[in-house]
Amino acid sequence: MRTIIIRTMKPQLKALALQIRELKATRKQHAFGAVPGLKDAQVTYRYMHICYCLLRGRTIGQIEPKNREDNKRSGYHFDKAWKQWVGTVYPALPEVADEAPLCARA
Repeated sequence: MRTIIIRTMKPQLKALALQIRELKATRKQHAFGAVPGLKDAQVTYRYMHICYCLLRGRTIGQIEPKNREDNKRSGYHFDKAWKQWVGTVYPALPEVADEAPLCARA
């Protein structure tokens, strides 16, 4: 069950990483290096990556061992990402979609 989700997420993570690299390359063309859409793509990638790692059996401590005070995880963004990526593959299994936020906050 989880392997299907993981196989679905991995190509999307790779495509998002490529998009981030391309947006970063255009920083010199924009005023003050502010590229539209870059921050949103980075936030989406971060939370999608956390969901991906949790599905693979990692703990939050292994995923983000050093987390600065100004860069804490947002419960809202994480819950949204979890339901988006797990819920699209298994919409009929709400217990799977609700599983990770509890273990992610521990």
